[in-house]
Amino acid sequence: MVYRFALLFLFFTNCSVPSSTQADRIIQNSIRFYQTDRLQNNTVQFQFRQHHYQLDRNLNGVVMYRILEQETGRLVDKVENFKTFSRTLNNVQEVVSDSMSRVYTNSINSVFYFFQLPLTLLDPAAIKSWEGSEIIQGKPYDRIKVVFKEEGGGDDFSDEYRYWIHQKLYRMDFLAYNYQTDGGGTRFRKAIDQRRVDGVLFQDYENYKPQKRFVALDSLPFLFAQGQLLKVSEIKNENIRFIP
Repeated sequence: MVYRFALLFLFFTNCSVPSSTQADRIIQNSIRFYQTDRLQNNTVQFQFRQHHYQLDRNLNGVVMYRILEQETGRLVDKVENFKTFSRTLNNVQEVVSDSMSRVYTNSINSVFYFFQLPLTLLDPAAIKSWEGSEIIQGKPYDRIKVVFKEEGGGDDFSDEYRYWIHQKLYRMDFLAYNYQTDGGGTRFRKAIDQRRVDGVLFQDYENYKPQKRFVALDSLPFLFAQGQLLKVSEIKNENIRFIP
């Protein structure tokens, strides 16, 4: 009987707390677990596929670099404060059209967005809500929904995300999103190779898609458990290191 009353108390307590407040609490706990707040005050480098990436933060804001060593020399793409793009080849400024600058900027922003999770969920344009609890592979998770305001949400503000955060460990083991660019689609990611570098927890992902281009995001854990998702790639960030 006492156990039943405890469950009822927990249920009504959760119902009385706004879903946005619950989502914020869970995300803050996850950030503390991952210690990704350290990325706000340090320079970090890593390798993703053929490119070398670097993230700098200073008093003037955020600077992101994507560097490619090729036969013609060193190609450096630079994005300042998520929107101002420039490119140099062997330290000589290149002319890039506005349309391609936008493509490159969105691509670089995307890599750094996932690399810094869950810290990037603090984006002022993000609208977060707690969508309930769920059991995935026998473990309890809180499901967090994230959409974006048009103002400050970037070119892909219409994208929609789900994050499944372990209720006890605050570990983000699964995520999913619907995107609209390049014809759009749905993706589901499972975290792999979770490891700490100088105290910060980083993780890679197995990347899956459903048989249809778009499906409801909340259905993806069930489809994953049923083996109905197709693995399309792995997202691996290698040689992560902080620069003093």
